[in-house]
Amino acid sequence: MLADFVFGRSNFALGQDRIRWTAYYVLVGLALIGAAAARFVRTGQRLDDEETHPAGSLRAELILSAVLAVVVARISVWLMLG
Repeated sequence: MLADFVFGRSNFALGQDRIRWTAYYVLVGLALIGAAAARFVRTGQRLDDEETHPAGSLRAELILSAVLAVVVARISVWLMLG
């Protein structure tokens, strides 16, 4: 592969690197699913409540969106070069 030639990695090192990145992507994906589930439950509870709730900050949504964009970009590059 081109990446192996450029970076001088052996097949063993490349295999270990892929295992590490795959575990990283799985953990980030699980964290995003957990955060989405918690927000889904909270939104459901707020919809059932009679009170009016303030919208609050959009910081958490922006951070989650940025993390997801970085993960998708890295996976795309990994698939193109790997």
